[in-house]
Amino acid sequence: MTLDARPLWPGIGVEPVNHWGFLLGKLWGFAPTDRPVLLALRGVSVSAEETHEVVARPAYDDTGVLLVPGSEPFVFRLSTHPYQLRSTLSDDADGDGDGDVAIIRPGLYVLTLALTKPHPLWTMATFDGKARIPCARDLNHDGRISETEDAKALTASAILLHTGYDAPAGAEHRSSIGCQTAPLDVLQVIARAGKTIPYRLALASEALAALTDEDSGAHIPPEGIA
Repeated sequence: MTLDARPLWPGIGVEPVNHWGFLLGKLWGFAPTDRPVLLALRGVSVSAEETHEVVARPAYDDTGVLLVPGSEPFVFRLSTHPYQLRSTLSDDADGDGDGDVAIIRPGLYVLTLALTKPHPLWTMATFDGKARIPCARDLNHDGRISETEDAKALTASAILLHTGYDAPAGAEHRSSIGCQTAPLDVLQVIARAGKTIPYRLALASEALAALTDEDSGAHIPPEGIA
C-alpha cells in the first residue's frame, strides 16, 4: 500500500532546516543542533508524491537528509536496501545453503568515516557501539521482506555506507547485500561533514506518522530549531 508522501517535504513558507529538524526531533526524541546528523527515509524517493514498496534492486529510491549546523539541509538520493536477491557472502540464516541478503532495521546508528580515497566509505555500528546491526533477511530471495521473515531477530556484520551501482569504473564497491549506498558526489559531501555522524534510519510511513497529529490528521507546523 502506498501513502501520500507530500507531507514529508517542506511546505510553502516553511524553512527546510525547521521542517527537517522537527521531523528528526520527532523520530529521535530531540533534534541535535550541535553536530551533523544524517536522516534516511526508506520507501520514498526524493520529492515523490507517494511512498513505494521496498524491493531489493540497484536503485537510489530512498531519501537522505544531511543536517549540518549553520548550513542548509542537503537532501539526496540513496539506497537503504540491498541490490541482490542472494549472495555467497551473506549469512545463510535458514540453513538451505543459499546466502540470504540483509536489510538493516530502522533505528539509530553511527557512521564512522574509514576511507576518503579512492572513494569515501563509512563503517556502521549501533548507537551503543555494537558492530552487528539488527536486520531482516530475504529468506525466499524474492527481493521483499515478508511478515514471517521480518519476525526473525537477526543481525548483520560489516554494514557500510559506500558507492553504488553507478560507481566509477574500477571502484571496489558497486553493489549491496545489506550496505547503504549513494552516488559518489553525495558521499563526498557527507565526508566533508565530519568523521562521525549519527544515522537515523526510518520508514517513510514512520516519518509520516511523526508529522501527523494523531487526533486531527493535520500536518503539524514545524517550529524553529536554529
